[in-house]
Amino acid sequence: LAYMSPEQLKGSEVDSRADIFSLGVVFYEMLTGKLPFKGDYESALMYSIVNDEPEPLEQHIPDVSSELIHIVSRALEKSPDDRERTIAATPLGRAGTAEEVAEAVLWLASDASSFVTGAQLDVNGGLLMA
Repeated sequence: LAYMSPEQLKGSEVDSRADIFSLGVVFYEMLTGKLPFKGDYESALMYSIVNDEPEPLEQHIPDVSSELIHIVSRALEKSPDDRERTIAATPLGRAGTAEEVAEAVLWLASDASSFVTGAQLDVNGGLLMA
């Protein structure tokens, strides 16, 4: 439920932009260790996803790059029309494979000191969960 897009929760038609939203939730959680939307019960979480804005990344990671803020913020836009249509249209689209996308995210987050909390980087720059 925490990774569903607002349009999914409203029962509207979905496309690849719903996946972009879910990816934004994953990035936010990966970077901060917290979900961007909160609720003590399912309907409260659903309300938060549809109506609330997440706390700014820089509140959790003061030295986060402006490019990473843009990527995550754009992915978490409430309206699908305000999100990129595909991952290829995002700055991460310059990367090709899933590994290259992960490396791009790690590179963008490299100045975020708390990024690797609870995780390790392997010798190739990949993320290994601890």
